[in-house]
Amino acid sequence: MFASNNYPAKKFHNMKEIKEVKAYICPETGEKYLSRAEAERSAAAVIKAREDKRIAAEQKKLAEQSNLEKQDWIRLNATNIEEIPQLIEQKAKEFWGIDCKVKIDVSFGKVSNSSNAPFGKKTNWSGENKNYPTSFLGWRGKIVAHFSNYKKKAGHFDYSISNVLFCENGRGIGFKGFYTGTGCPGDIGGEYPMDIGFSFFLEDFPKLAESYKLFKKEYQKVLDNKEDVRHLMSKAEMAVNTHQGVNKIADQIFNLNMELEQLKEEVRKKYILDNPVAPAKIDPRLEGLKEIFKSDNGYGEFPNEDYEYGKI
Repeated sequence: MFASNNYPAKKFHNMKEIKEVKAYICPETGEKYLSRAEAERSAAAVIKAREDKRIAAEQKKLAEQSNLEKQDWIRLNATNIEEIPQLIEQKAKEFWGIDCKVKIDVSFGKVSNSSNAPFGKKTNWSGENKNYPTSFLGWRGKIVAHFSNYKKKAGHFDYSISNVLFCENGRGIGFKGFYTGTGCPGDIGGEYPMDIGFSFFLEDFPKLAESYKLFKKEYQKVLDNKEDVRHLMSKAEMAVNTHQGVNKIADQIFNLNMELEQLKEEVRKKYILDNPVAPAKIDPRLEGLKEIFKSDNGYGEFPNEDYEYGKI
């Protein structure tokens, strides 16, 4: 209450003294603190948390990139089919600490893209898209493998060897570019080996694709050479058939062969006449016995000559 002409001023004995308080604002959060030190600690904590988050994100990115490089290592570096089992064993141990034994049996040719396709290409289930390929060049066959000393890690989609060794459709920690089909996927506990269909596409393996280009180019030379030789042999045969000397001798050989065959026949007939064979003495009961043992193709163990030569 304030003093006036009518009301003299009174003292408020219970009112506390009003003090001026200085506040310090954290530049990172905007919060107020009573001391500079508290505001600085708040700012430092925020900056550290942000930096830790950035570092963690960078490390995660590097780890993911590193794992992608590991998953792609074989397909980007393999230069020979025979070395793939050894590379799987070696790199699975080096990258993820997996002990395994691997054997593959594959052959080169057209690989169906019904369920899987090369990177960047589409699948074509049962050839539903008539305007799109139903296969690509690659290898197909089977793979046999088993684990030892394998420990499942948290978050891994692991229940079979196939899901660990190979990364298909985003599943598995293993190698990319390989696809498994029907068969036993294998037990990661080591009880049952993996024995399953196996395939991979040529164009997903750049160094193998380069080798194929070289093979195709050089093998075409072999085919061209064979064709050239075939044409040459054909022309040589024509030259032989039209050569006068060859034809003259061929005629002489023909006439001599005719004379030879005539002489052989004359000598054969004379020899038979000069060396007659006495007929066998046959038991008259033979005819009756023949009826007993007669069949379509002979008598007992004796073949029927008419049956053998197609007369009946």
